[in-house]
Amino acid sequence: MAGADLELSYGRGIVYAEYIKNRFESPFVEDLDLDAWYIEGKVSVFPGWYVAGRYDRILFDEVGVTGGGVGRWDASLWRREIGVGFKPSKTLLAKLVHHETVLETTPRTVEAFVAAQLALVF
Repeated sequence: MAGADLELSYGRGIVYAEYIKNRFESPFVEDLDLDAWYIEGKVSVFPGWYVAGRYDRILFDEVGVTGGGVGRWDASLWRREIGVGFKPSKTLLAKLVHHETVLETTPRTVEAFVAAQLALVF
């Protein structure tokens, strides 16, 4: 496994990114490789308020399959999430997000939801 990460900030914004290359050694088939990465950002728009987003991918490599063809060893996917948050104090945080996951299967599988969260630190 090898990976790298990056963090950049300027003014009221911050961006994080991470990349991982992974190899699983298998005694029955060839090596099973995958690439995974994400990028996310957050911007403060008003005092206590922010907007954030994230996009990530997991890409599975192709392997030989029975019958001489090739295919991915698992379904690649992508996810995205966007949301807004409000932090009126150091101990209270409220968030509203929309999350979507797409699996590259046949037919394509799409799962999406909206979630609200209220977190209190004590």
